[in-house]
Amino acid sequence: MGQISCKNCREMGLGGQVFNRTTPMKMTSTAALRGSIASAWFLLLLLAWAGPAAATDNYAYEKGEYVTISDGLSPDGHWSIAAHGDGELGSDQFDLHLLREPSHQKVASLRIKEVLDTGPLSFIGVWAPDSSRVAVLFRSDRRVLELRLFAVAKGKVQSIEVPSLVKALGLPRLKAGVARELGTRLYRVTWQTADRFTLEEFDGFQDSTEDGRTFTDVLATAVGGFEKGRLRLSGVERMSSWPDHIVYSPHLLYDQERGLHNTQTTLSSLAVPRGQK
Repeated sequence: MGQISCKNCREMGLGGQVFNRTTPMKMTSTAALRGSIASAWFLLLLLAWAGPAAATDNYAYEKGEYVTISDGLSPDGHWSIAAHGDGELGSDQFDLHLLREPSHQKVASLRIKEVLDTGPLSFIGVWAPDSSRVAVLFRSDRRVLELRLFAVAKGKVQSIEVPSLVKALGLPRLKAGVARELGTRLYRVTWQTADRFTLEEFDGFQDSTEDGRTFTDVLATAVGGFEKGRLRLSGVERMSSWPDHIVYSPHLLYDQERGLHNTQTTLSSLAVPRGQK
């Protein structure tokens, strides 16, 4: 992955180097043309090199710094979900944690794995209205969202398995010689009450054969409820459409043209206010 290194990129606009012409240069028309062409090629190469950095959202955490994720504070203000990792990109020992508020004291780790981003604003918390449960959305691949659900009580956090709605509906069996790959997965979680929520799932598949590729989208919805602490899904059915535009967080968006994508580069994630620690 190409990446530009820079500690003061917000001030400079470009990574690592500042190009400042202090002495005017006299050129013939031919030399000026060659210079313009060379500058254009340099800019294109710079953009091509820097472009992949925008594919992920990373954050360099300070020692002991736990940054609240997007919508990570619980409705009652007693808990928050915060991110922390080591290393230049925050990817070493990265995890999400349950913190007690307002002391911002870490009480439990969520043991999140297979994350693409480490920037806190690319993780989304969706809390139940009574703060007893929280759904967490994040990317495991550029176009793939993951969903984790947790119960929170007395400073302890318990993971709750959420079955795939698309698998529950069932997909047509593959014919011999056909390879299927998941290209996109999206979720939407909407709490109705403390014990009831609506779950929507969008899966986009690519089937490949020697003759070419075909694409299949499967949209499903269901109602989630809890009985004696266990999740029950009911009313699983197909959906006919998906929203054209979804704002998951300030850093993570979906639209029909670009699909799931982040809006901030790796470097600009460093602009997360330190006051959120």
